[in-house]
Amino acid sequence: MKGKEKMKNRYLFSGLCCLIVGFISLIGIFFFTKFNFIFICLFIFGMSGGCFLLWKFRYWSKPLNKGKAEQFLDNEQIEIQDERKVKLRNLAAKYTYILGLIVITLSIIVFSILRELEITVGVDIIIWYLTGYLFFQYFIGIIIYNYLNFKN
Repeated sequence: MKGKEKMKNRYLFSGLCCLIVGFISLIGIFFFTKFNFIFICLFIFGMSGGCFLLWKFRYWSKPLNKGKAEQFLDNEQIEIQDERKVKLRNLAAKYTYILGLIVITLSIIVFSILRELEITVGVDIIIWYLTGYLFFQYFIGIIIYNYLNFKN
């Protein structure tokens, strides 16, 4: 299978999986009203992600974009196999991991203090906190990688 076909199939398969998640979540919205928020989020993710990936599949399937697709795949292979960038990604992952451990340690201390002061923390606050932590981990990894890439 050629690189272009592999890329197109990747977008098609991922898009269809996202749409299936969206449709299953739509059914869940009507039958499991207690979990509406989760199902609505999964529905939005599934439908928007699936539609976007299917659009990309259609875009790369056009004969007009054959040259662009081959150039894109060549650049992607160069980026993946570049030893310097691999080293920088590993270093950024290490620093992100260490920062994550520091944040978790501080969080344990703060939540322990709140418990000792008998301040109840709702589940919603924990969910928002963990969501923020997830985004923190993702974006701090990108920021550290870009910093290391710029510095070297």
